[in-house]
Amino acid sequence: MKKLFTLFYFAIFTVTLMAQPPLMNINQDVSGTYANNDAPLRGPVFVKRFQENATGTASGTRNWQFNSDTYNNTWGVLGTNAATSVTLAGYNQIINPSASTASANWKNVGYNSKGRLPATTANYYYTYIIAKGSSYADQKMSVLETSFNPVTIPTVTRTPSGTPTGGTVSAGNPVVINITLSSTPNASEAIYVRYSVDNFASSTLAQATGSGTTWSASIPAQTSGTTVTYYVLTASSSPLFAPVDSDFFTLEFNNNSNSNYSYSTIAALSVETVNIEARKINQTTNLLWQTAAEKDNALFKIERSANAKEFSTIGEVNGSGNSTAIKNYTFTDVAPLSGVNYYRLKTVDYTGAATFSKVVSVKFSGKTDGIVAVYPNPTIDMLRLDVRAAAPARTLIQITDINGRIVLSQNATVVKGLNLLTLNVAALNPGTYMVKVNGDINQFVKQ
Repeated sequence: MKKLFTLFYFAIFTVTLMAQPPLMNINQDVSGTYANNDAPLRGPVFVKRFQENATGTASGTRNWQFNSDTYNNTWGVLGTNAATSVTLAGYNQIINPSASTASANWKNVGYNSKGRLPATTANYYYTYIIAKGSSYADQKMSVLETSFNPVTIPTVTRTPSGTPTGGTVSAGNPVVINITLSSTPNASEAIYVRYSVDNFASSTLAQATGSGTTWSASIPAQTSGTTVTYYVLTASSSPLFAPVDSDFFTLEFNNNSNSNYSYSTIAALSVETVNIEARKINQTTNLLWQTAAEKDNALFKIERSANAKEFSTIGEVNGSGNSTAIKNYTFTDVAPLSGVNYYRLKTVDYTGAATFSKVVSVKFSGKTDGIVAVYPNPTIDMLRLDVRAAAPARTLIQITDINGRIVLSQNATVVKGLNLLTLNVAALNPGTYMVKVNGDINQFVKQ
């Protein structure tokens, strides 16, 4: 479905045989009065809907005829049938043009005889559809009968909405089309997404599921470099129809203001990172990141730099392999550098290929020595200390209880920079203790 034009009624007194109708009108009396009505163009078809009055009629009672150019061109019953009441073959089907039946037969001079409708039902809705065609000629048509006034489709979105960049989706990922309806549809009303990967030279219908006004349908994953074009339509749940015939069974549609919706697929990233942030917690950096999808993701390498140019790995976190769910990850840098610390993630897949995240940063004051971190806390037996020293030295580690009594002492040799010291506290009674190194004191709990 391509373009929807606003049509205005005007007169054309001469026509070119091979031109196509600039507008279409429908003469009908379903609503009780025979009248001429503009039929707006909806892609390759003209469409107009009417409601039967409160009585309904027998077969062959209600009339119809299409016309254009102030009746210089009409579509209706031709030949020997013109003087008789010829009734349409039925509702909710494509009617191919035929001189021997009630169908959209074209006549380019004067009045064409009216066709008739099958029996109509009180308060039902009747949607007339006729093909526009590439020239003045006989056309396909349909009349859709529904017991309900079809819902409209005010909003269409997709998930992912366009990642990693606007308008593109990673190849290999299905796309969910989210549909908001104007009201709850009738039980006999179906919602479809019609999509194509070749600009509607061919197409596929995906039926939506949902309830109330919220519905959705999935478009399968596509290979890299594919452009997917789609729109949303409603139709009666019966009869079923082929995608190519959709225009003759469509009740309502949303085609993105005449442009259709579309997205392109690009080479899939091993990981789609939604967000990464760095938080300063005491004298440590807590890195947090989230992924929306992972493909063959082996691990994340956490890299740090003092100048945002030269990075080194300070840790690793295992990835989730393959996932389409949101995943959350954390890593703590227990010994950040003095000054500004720059961090980034290096995502590595099973083949060794890698991609990098954006760079985030945290600034620390110029503390050059003392305890950086105490862990695990609480502990059962082994207590580890990350201690930063301004210069090589012998240092004393002391542990005191809550009354200030020294319960454990240990000498250690430290080098300039960060040091890992280990104490065995298994013999201590459960409780709260203080550990002191070079005047710097931290608290821990012995279990």
